[in-house]
Amino acid sequence: MKKILLSAMLVAVVAGATIMATRAYFTSQSVLGASLLTSGTLDINATQGGSSVLNLGSVGNMAPGDVTNEVVMDIKNDGSLNAGWVGYFQTGGDELEGAVYIKEAQMEFLKPDGATTWEPLDHFISNGVGSGLYGAYYTALAATDPYGVITLKTWNTDNAMGAGGGVQMGALKPNHSYRMTFTLGFAPLAGNTYQGKTMSIAYKVLSTQINGDALDSLFLSDPRLNPPGHNHVTWMNQQIAKQ
Repeated sequence: MKKILLSAMLVAVVAGATIMATRAYFTSQSVLGASLLTSGTLDINATQGGSSVLNLGSVGNMAPGDVTNEVVMDIKNDGSLNAGWVGYFQTGGDELEGAVYIKEAQMEFLKPDGATTWEPLDHFISNGVGSGLYGAYYTALAATDPYGVITLKTWNTDNAMGAGGGVQMGALKPNHSYRMTFTLGFAPLAGNTYQGKTMSIAYKVLSTQINGDALDSLFLSDPRLNPPGHNHVTWMNQQIAKQ
C-alpha cells in the first residue's frame, strides 16, 4: 500500500538580547503553530459513494527543523458493502508544499476490534526518507526532492500507486479501517523564501463499490485521479480477501 516562519535572523531582536534568546522565542512561537493540526476519521460507504474531506488544520510559525504534533487519520468503512477508496492530501493558502515534509508516517490495517490487523504495521517513512517494508521506494522518492526528504510537493507529484500523483488507494470490508499516523516537519535546509507563510491541510477520500463501472465513474469524477478505475478491481478484491 499509501506557515511556517523560516529564519530567526528576521525576528526583531530587542536590544541586548542574545542570539540564543532570539532562537528560543522563535521556537516557542513555532510550537503554537504546530499544535493546530488535528486527528480525525473519514467515514466511507460504498452504497452512498461520493467523497469526504477531513480538515486537519494549518501549519505555521515553524522554523527549519521544527516538527508538528502527531496526527492519527482513520479511513473507516461504516457501510454494509465492501468499499474501494482513493485519497490524497489537499493544501491551501501559501505555497509551502515544497518546504513541509512528511517526517514520520506509518499505516495500519485494522479489523472491527480496532486491534487486530490483516496486514503488518508499516512504518514506511522515518526522518523524511523510506523505512519499513517498502523503504527503498520511499528513499528513492526522497532522493528526487531538492531537500532530500519527502516534501508534500514531491509526495503529491511523484508518489503514486497507479491512481494519480500522491493518491493512496485501498479496499475495506464493513467496519474495517485504514489508519495513517504521521508528523510533518519543516525542511531543515529550506531557505527564507518561505518566511512567514501559512498553509492549510486537508485529506480527501472518495469511495465506491468494487466493480469496474463504479470505479471508472469514480476515477472520472476527480482530476487528481488517473482513469480508468477498473484497472484496480483485482488488487482491491485481493485486499478484501485478506480481511
